Amino acid sequence: MTGELRERALTRADLPAALRLSIQAGWNQVEDDWRVMLADGGAIGFETPQADLIATALTVRLGARLAWISMVLVDQAWRRRGLGTRLLERCIALLSDHGVIAGLDATPAGRLVYAPLGFQPLYGISRLVIEPSCAPAAELPRDVALRPLGADDLAALADWDAARSGMRRERLLADLRQRLPAAAWLAIRAGAIAGCVLGRNGRLSNQIGPVMADDAPTARALLATALRATGRAAILDLPDRHAGFQAWLRDAGAVQQRDYTRMLLGPPTLLPPPDPLFAIAGPELG
Repeated sequence: MTGELRERALTRADLPAALRLSIQAGWNQVEDDWRVMLADGGAIGFETPQADLIATALTVRLGARLAWISMVLVDQAWRRRGLGTRLLERCIALLSDHGVIAGLDATPAGRLVYAPLGFQPLYGISRLVIEPSCAPAAELPRDVALRPLGADDLAALADWDAARSGMRRERLLADLRQRLPAAAWLAIRAGAIAGCVLGRNGRLSNQIGPVMADDAPTARALLATALRATGRAAILDLPDRHAGFQAWLRDAGAVQQRDYTRMLLGPPTLLPPPDPLFAIAGPELG
């Protein structure tokens, strides 16, 4: 019976229990991922009368009008009872009450759930996994220089990123820079930002993203630099719009693992086309 369950807000004290659920699902998150997502204050879950956390869902704010729904997880023993759907609908309602539009990255199975709720597809995303021995070479454009991303760069990078991604994510960019410093690089052209790459450590492999750049050669150089610097297998979630970028990685030995569809519960114009977005931060982060 689910009537005995209690819905409540989640806090940092729930980190171990939340991590248990993502590990049970075979996902790549570590405690630091949950920490940054729970800090937004938009996480809810169900617990048993014994105070066991058995389901989660959360929202990550990405600006005044946009939030990402993620980490919809249900303990194996409690699945197929509608708990995930209830939490998802609760997140949507909470965002709607504040005039915020929900976005998410859906698996093929998830798309069948989200489309009837009104979510509109924007574009496809392919997840590739690449081993460190397969890190491809890339020639840096002559007018571009790469340098490590410094703390003093974050404010300018957040503005540059927002103009291209449609997302305000200062805290996320700062967190990623600290999580995997070897993957945090900035591209500079004529004294201005021309691209960036960041990443984070994961339970099973690194996740590299976002990769943002004004052109594909700069994006390739940024990603190649990050992959060589980190030296660990990496997950890359790549918009299908950049077919040539994906082909470059596949030619180097990257293997496709799954696919997603980026979806919005609102006007598609809220997010710009992914022309400068060569890899997302991850389906749980937007």
